Amino acid sequence: FDLAELLSLQQDPEAYGKALADALFHDESVRNLYARARTATDAGGSFLRVRLLVGQSALEMHALRWELLQDPETQAPLATSEKTLLSRFMLSYDWRPVKLRPKSDFKALVAVASPSDLAKYQLAEVDVEGEVDRATRSLDGIAVEVAGRDQPLTLEYLVSRLREGVDVLYLVCHGVLKRGRMPVLFLQDDAGEVARAEGEMLARMLAELQEPPRLVVLASCDSALPPQSPQGDGAGTEQGTTAGGRATAEASIAPRLAEAGVPAIVAMQGKITMKTVEKAMPVFFRELLKDGQIDRAMTVARGTVRDRPDAWMPALFLRIKRGCIWYVPGFSGVEDQFKKWKAITSSVRQGTFIPILGYDVAEGRSGLSHAIAEKMSFLHGFPMAPQDRSDLAKVTQYVSIDQSRKYARDEVLKHLHERL
Repeated sequence: FDLAELLSLQQDPEAYGKALADALFHDESVRNLYARARTATDAGGSFLRVRLLVGQSALEMHALRWELLQDPETQAPLATSEKTLLSRFMLSYDWRPVKLRPKSDFKALVAVASPSDLAKYQLAEVDVEGEVDRATRSLDGIAVEVAGRDQPLTLEYLVSRLREGVDVLYLVCHGVLKRGRMPVLFLQDDAGEVARAEGEMLARMLAELQEPPRLVVLASCDSALPPQSPQGDGAGTEQGTTAGGRATAEASIAPRLAEAGVPAIVAMQGKITMKTVEKAMPVFFRELLKDGQIDRAMTVARGTVRDRPDAWMPALFLRIKRGCIWYVPGFSGVEDQFKKWKAITSSVRQGTFIPILGYDVAEGRSGLSHAIAEKMSFLHGFPMAPQDRSDLAKVTQYVSIDQSRKYARDEVLKHLHERL
């Protein structure tokens, strides 16, 4: 990768995407592997998922505009092709399993920060009602709550709302990226004026939650307009060249949120315009509600703004392989048609039918098993690795040895009774 050359091509998205593809697929074995995968998925009528994993030894590669990457043969952009789902794969030190929840139980929080003194920072006013209206209409079908409309969106207030249990956080605010530092989000203080919230602090507070959101969408950007720049149409200038070669992963909030346990993050890479956000994000949410596939929804949303110069700026960061954050209860199969009802009903009539129920079947009434495990591990000084503190089997095994089997059973029943 010739980083200097890529930096010089920032104003030519097509040439940038071709240079990026030439470098990534330079090795013939890599190019051939991609071609075979492309052929196989095309023949099967399925998606080709392309995931970019950047290791800790090459953090500067995060700053490249991977969303401009082209197919090495056709030169077509990958990020807007509905046959190719492009995302950035993130590693995390959080060992809590990501459990899918039924779509009917999903809840979203739309949080909008509109400080009263944005003009002092050369920032455009945030259309609170417009953002809330677009988001709630796009998320029709799941429960949606709003923060920041009736009272200032302080960092503490935002986290308190997330503590109530939120699956999707859509955060709209201004932000600024300083060289070599984490992004700063422009939230509000108690008086409604600008309060700078370090991205590092937000990630740390999310990591401390019992359950962080499954999807965080940050409609925030490096949006402080330069003194000599013409006034943009909202969040920044039309060209927005902040992230094309100078920022690194150390100055990105998305990897921090992934480390904090958030399975999916949509973040903006530069001075994205409000027009692009207003056009792309409603499409993203509408598509997401169709099948729960985050990477597919992101691809369709990018396609709707492909004619805009900042269409590459929304980036999707995932740490879940299937790209799905919810499911529709029922039998899965071809067109959701289960074929073996006759065999099952025959077994039921003969008394030979054995239903096998997952261990999570009662969690809707008794509470999450890992929440009970966390409480017991705290009360009994569970000495094992942090990622094991939410494993009820391991915690009760420790308590049964440290005390007695009967005591461990009684403790679990006591916590179940409390929750009931």
